Amino acid sequence: MPDARAIVFTDTMLAIRALLKNLTFWVLLPALWLPAVAAAQIQPDGYHLVRDCQEEWLVYSSEYRNYVPYVKVMHESEPSVSILINLVQDRHFSFLLKTTRSAFLFVNGALQRSLVPGQWNSVSCDSLYRVYGTGEVMLTVFGLRGTEGLTSLMVFPKTHIAADSIQAITPSVISLKPRSDNAFRDFSVIAWLLILVTGAGVFLSHPSIAHKIVSPGVFFSRDFRSELYNHYRAYSPVIVVTVSMLALVTAFLLLAVEIYVTPILPAVLGVPDRESVWMLVAAFLKIALLCFGLFCFKYFIISVTLGILNMSEIAHVHFIKAVQSSLLFYGALAVGLLLLIFRQPRALEGIGEPLAWSVIAYSSVRYILFYILLNPPGRIINLYLISYLCVVELIPLIIGIKFII
Repeated sequence: MPDARAIVFTDTMLAIRALLKNLTFWVLLPALWLPAVAAAQIQPDGYHLVRDCQEEWLVYSSEYRNYVPYVKVMHESEPSVSILINLVQDRHFSFLLKTTRSAFLFVNGALQRSLVPGQWNSVSCDSLYRVYGTGEVMLTVFGLRGTEGLTSLMVFPKTHIAADSIQAITPSVISLKPRSDNAFRDFSVIAWLLILVTGAGVFLSHPSIAHKIVSPGVFFSRDFRSELYNHYRAYSPVIVVTVSMLALVTAFLLLAVEIYVTPILPAVLGVPDRESVWMLVAAFLKIALLCFGLFCFKYFIISVTLGILNMSEIAHVHFIKAVQSSLLFYGALAVGLLLLIFRQPRALEGIGEPLAWSVIAYSSVRYILFYILLNPPGRIINLYLISYLCVVELIPLIIGIKFII
């Protein structure tokens, strides 16, 4: 027969378990019910809440030169905050905004209205899409301290027609939005396909010459009777195609530096819309064509200068060696930047000065190497060659640095 104490203990434990279940229910019920009540109290009448947008605000970071998520402890003193509205995803929704202090509302950089404290302001996503015709717009609130006193909601009007606080939205002549790397990455694929196709054409048509062009051993050779220097000139088809490939590599390098490191291109060669792949491709081809023309002009200067100095026999040797060294150095530099863009884009911040010094160091070393490689055997000091290299190698470098600075 069961012990009476065991029966009492069992009954007590069952009663305690039932009590805990009831307590759990009554404790969890307010935790689930209060947020819904609070959300219902936040929004004005006539709307269904879609989501709270308080965690979607952005601030502009001068360090990253881009918009970054708002963090209160870091950005609480920022005078302006921005939010990116996806007009396709939020179609038929309205964006509600309320502040506790006077502020100003901008849409894509255009001032739309002043915000009255304590008053809800509604912006229809459909109205924004009709005006701007793009998938995203940026709303900016200026005049607050971070998001202090700022309430923002994405809602759905209960009626089909909801009043818009901004009666006439003024389109902006500028477009403010976070910088996206997707367009440049897609462009990079197209650019490098063109570069690889050009290189493949050289290797398939003249495999032995192509290997000699990219061979450091051939570049450091002083044997001008080798096949590359003895049988080929700057206007030979294989050299022309190689120069075209070098122009493509140089154009990609300049565009990557312009967009990710520091502005170096004049306005006429800039990219009007960096979010458009085809705009980037058009600028790339334009810069490549200009680089090809500059390389041809350099050969003309080399030929004229060496003809005046009665040293025209080394004109083609100098030009081909210049193409070899540029292809090796700028090709390695372009590949390195491409890898950083895809793998570690933040590593490109602050790389401008080291990059400039590496180009200066390369040009200085190349000047010395050209003097050694082009100087006839047995002559230590050749003033004609020194003067010639200053004209065609150092002066263009100095002009380029002065132009960039």
